[in-house]
Formats: sequence, structure tokens, C-alpha cells
Amino acid sequence: MVLLLTQFKQRFHFRNLTRIATERKINLSWHFFATAHGKGVVDGIGGTVKRLVWSAIRARGVCRSTEDFITLAMKKTKKIIFIEITRNDIDSSKTKLENLFKTAKSVPETLKMHSVKVVDEDELEFRYYSTCSQKKTITY
Repeated sequence: MVLLLTQFKQRFHFRNLTRIATERKINLSWHFFATAHGKGVVDGIGGTVKRLVWSAIRARGVCRSTEDFITLAMKKTKKIIFIEITRNDIDSSKTKLENLFKTAKSVPETLKMHSVKVVDEDELEFRYYSTCSQKKTITY
């Protein structure tokens, strides 16, 4: 699985990749792209959802909360699955992540690295670009 998220390169995101790969039992890598390049499907989906909800609001729909937003979006499309993340979900994740982040390490030359791959539960592989033969590893 290739994960295309925000382009922030920091030790906490890197450490969390190992947790995600381990919990979901997936091969996981993360590739950074230049600003305004390589946008993922998520950008298009987010824009589509916002446009659909905005059109519902203009047609006298009411959107005063997250629940309203999800309800309006679900009425407008059946092709996108919406999941609300509650305060309890966030608090539960926060506790888990705080413990994980205690073991996060700085990655030398972070700004030069454009490819990160989870090797195992506590190991990441960094490359200057995805097909580069030169690599560095971090073990937690």
C-alpha cells in the first residue's frame, strides 16, 4: 500500500507509519512529492464532497455541525463512504500515539529523503527517491 498524506516530514509521522503497517498487516511506503505535484485521489474526493455540501447549503440545506455536513454529503452521493471521527476516537488515539511518540527518533537528512518504507514493526528504510539504491534505516 502506498500512503499519500500531507507532505510534512517529521519523526512522529515516520514513527506512526510503523504502527499503521503493523496494526493493519500491510506493506507500507510513503512517497513525498514536490509542492503542487502528485496530488492524490483524496484531494479530488475532498473537493467533490465540499462542492456537493456547498450546493446543498445553497439549496437551503442546513450545515451547523459535523453531523449536518455528513448528512448532507450522504444525501448527495452514495459513492463515497463517510465516517465521523468523534472526540472519543481522538482521545483514544491521542493516548496511544503519545506513548508511541516517546520512541520517535530524528531522521538525519530528512529534507533530502523522498521515500520511506516500513521494513518491520520497529524499522524504517529511507531513500533519496523510491528507486535509489542508497538507503538508510532507522530502528526504534
